[in-house]
Amino acid sequence: MKKQQVLNILFLFAFCNLAFSQYILKNVEDVAWYQGIPQEKIVVQPNTSLIFTGESLYYKVFCFNANTNQYSNNSKIAYVELVGPKNVVFKHKVKLNKGVGASDFFVPATVTSGNYKLIGYTQWMKNGTKDNFFQSDIVILNPYEANANVDESGSINDNFENPNNPLVNKQIVAIKTDAKSYKTRAKVSLDITLLGNGFGNYAVSVRKKDNIANESESFAYSLSSLKSKTKNEPKNIGESIFLPEFVGEMITGQVVNKSTGKPEGVKDVVLSILSDEVFQDIVKTNDNGVFYFQLKDAYSKPEALVQVLGADRDNFSIEVKEHESVDYSVLEFKKFVLSDEHQDMIVERSIHNQVQNAYFNVKQDTLKTDIYPEPFFGNPPTVYQLDDYKRFPTIRETIIEVIDHVWDQRAENGKRSIDVREREFDPYYGIDLPPMVIVDGVFVQDHQSVLDFDANKVKTIKVHREEYYYGKIVYQGIVRIETFDGNYVESLSGDYLKAFNRLPIQPAKSYFNQSYNSNSKNLEKIPDFREQLFWQPTFKFKKKTMNLSFFTSDVKGDFEIVFEGFTNLGEPVYITKSFTVN
Repeated sequence: MKKQQVLNILFLFAFCNLAFSQYILKNVEDVAWYQGIPQEKIVVQPNTSLIFTGESLYYKVFCFNANTNQYSNNSKIAYVELVGPKNVVFKHKVKLNKGVGASDFFVPATVTSGNYKLIGYTQWMKNGTKDNFFQSDIVILNPYEANANVDESGSINDNFENPNNPLVNKQIVAIKTDAKSYKTRAKVSLDITLLGNGFGNYAVSVRKKDNIANESESFAYSLSSLKSKTKNEPKNIGESIFLPEFVGEMITGQVVNKSTGKPEGVKDVVLSILSDEVFQDIVKTNDNGVFYFQLKDAYSKPEALVQVLGADRDNFSIEVKEHESVDYSVLEFKKFVLSDEHQDMIVERSIHNQVQNAYFNVKQDTLKTDIYPEPFFGNPPTVYQLDDYKRFPTIRETIIEVIDHVWDQRAENGKRSIDVREREFDPYYGIDLPPMVIVDGVFVQDHQSVLDFDANKVKTIKVHREEYYYGKIVYQGIVRIETFDGNYVESLSGDYLKAFNRLPIQPAKSYFNQSYNSNSKNLEKIPDFREQLFWQPTFKFKKKTMNLSFFTSDVKGDFEIVFEGFTNLGEPVYITKSFTVN
């Protein structure tokens, strides 16, 4: 069965180059492939269902095979959004590793009080019914609004659902603290013990109880969606589907012939990621003029450029397809009710947030160091820092006087082109092949424009002499030019190219964990009003008993430890433990 699924996947990828978010089923084999891949389900687990502006909403994402309820390894990207009746607070693209991902969002003071929906889905899930996505209620409270509605007839508790809890397994994991109560700024030691077959993916959250939102019911309600199977909507030959992001982030669009107004098939398209990694890729459009790219790796900047490749490029226009969210019309928002019942709590918590944000610079989360792909394989390039040489007016003169193994010659169209001398052991030695020329990450087709470019704006020139293969296209070396401003793309124009910003993948983080020890005297005068004491979204058992530790803050009251997630078999686990700070 697995072998057949792999063959089906390979068939589709061979048929449409990489992948396209909307693919037209062309024959019975396509329809069978579509029906054979299980649907997916998403659960988004937030740290709270009541968030104030000035606080961060933390969340973890779980993606499951809808047939088995085990983690899905198909989709590598999940989409998480926070949506209100009149606006979208954020849209996140989260990388999934074996069906799991995590991120966060700082809620600014521009967001109004009200009921919101936290939703999650994958591209593949959009082939189900229009409500085939995860959703849960989130209340945002903005205490700084001048005219916040106060309805004394209601209660803020009315903003939350009160569902019947499905079965949640509490027997396979136990949590224990080293005390029931603690002083402020005291260390809390937490033991988490595996009692049964509880290996899986979990998150640990420790925050002050607000006695408003019933967190356990909110989470348990979200698990109920896993109890039923979900299937793709029936499709026939000629209908379109959303393809899963098997490899990673998808970029897709269409090329149209300007003369006929029709899509242009079998046309080369170049994708350039305008980051330090200067990623380049070339694919052909399909019969519908559609091109498809899937990016396995993350990149340091969101800017990108696509362009039609060829001497006749001016005869075509190109567009990039924007990401389509799910159908918001199926969302039902309850009327927001805010009473004066919790006024003291709201005032205290908003003051705590203001103080915490004032000291943000000394309590920041840490971005994990991303490992970005090398721009090109092979021998390292020869690098010319132009400030180390006499400056010449143009790139052409600089090549003549400074750059080894590179020259220019007149092409058949009368313009001049750049050449790179191959190495004697290269397979295409002696054959005249053009090099790839890249300026600030942009794939440049018109070499004459580069040769005439003001060399005083250029920082470095890097020369790769090896041959590079992109499908059936072979380039004899690469000439990479970096300007001081890094904005060469702004000088380009034409219908055949399109610059755009990708929705970036959320970066991985190590979350701040306040520590007080003998070396913390310099922290004595810094106030600590954390209500969220600890957040660890990537907990896994490495031995039977795992120990975590964190410190209380200057905030007194009742706190709750929440341990939640899913076993490797898809069984939900939700355990809480309370303690007091006095």
